[in-house]
Amino acid sequence: MTLPAEWLTPPSGPSATGGAMLSREQTAIDLLKCALSWEPEVRLIGNLRTCELAALAASIISSCPKCGAEPWCDIDCDLCLVCTALMAGEVP
Repeated sequence: MTLPAEWLTPPSGPSATGGAMLSREQTAIDLLKCALSWEPEVRLIGNLRTCELAALAASIISSCPKCGAEPWCDIDCDLCLVCTALMAGEVP
């Protein structure tokens, strides 16, 4: 399930000294990026597996950050395929 992280542009988020919070969408994209960089069964936050965190993040995102398509519908996009499986409760 591990995908390369090049498909996300680094956010222009808050500075190290504080500032505005990221939007809910950007937070979900960052969480998805983090979760997909680990193996699916790794526990990242509390007792939550990375596949569960990735599925949660995918449910919030309004368009694929890699291909720009409607969420998870482009069959030629590896991120769309992985997130489609996660949203269906499968671990790719």
